[in-house]
Amino acid sequence: GPGGAQPLPLREVAAILRERRRALVPMFAGFCMVTLVSYAFFIWTPAFLQRTHGLNPAQVGLGFGLILLVFGTSGAYFSGWLSDKLTRRGHLDAPLVVAACGFVVGGTFGALAPLMPTAPLALALLAPAVFLSNMPYACAATSIQYIIPNRARAQVTALYITLTTLVGLGLGPLLVGLMTDHLFHDPAQIRYSLAIAVAVPTPLMFALLYAARRPYRALRAA
Repeated sequence: GPGGAQPLPLREVAAILRERRRALVPMFAGFCMVTLVSYAFFIWTPAFLQRTHGLNPAQVGLGFGLILLVFGTSGAYFSGWLSDKLTRRGHLDAPLVVAACGFVVGGTFGALAPLMPTAPLALALLAPAVFLSNMPYACAATSIQYIIPNRARAQVTALYITLTTLVGLGLGPLLVGLMTDHLFHDPAQIRYSLAIAVAVPTPLMFALLYAARRPYRALRAA
């Protein structure tokens, strides 16, 4: 865009963030819940399948790997398509709605999957869980771009990636390990740690993005 040759001073980026904080704060917090669940779930699911259902690494790689490849990829593409379609119909908050609704349903499947009595049933629920829980990723980046001026988008996106990675990668896997060791006191009970790690942040994410909808629509309209 015009003026892109000069970097935007940090104080101006901070001013842009302050002006849009009613939308950005719940958005960033909500998307942090997404990465917290995702990192915890994707890192610990192979261990869960081995400890709980006795699958070997090759079986885990084939079963869970194919689910990630097929359903994870298609979920991200589907969310982008659906968000664009709803936006064309006049829904200014489409990225937030698609992300929140997809994740809350995916989180339900994700919380139930570790509790299934057999590996085939667990994998059957993992498929829709992965498809739906990947929907926020395309919507998150898009939703931020829509309400940030062109010259500030790179720095604000960098802030978003930093925060979500610190929370997701820093806390998600750690919480599952801590619960397994200190709450259930048994590595074989990781299934319950995983279920809790998905079930608690999922409704928080939905509530946070719902709170961001009104200020987000106002920014889009302006």
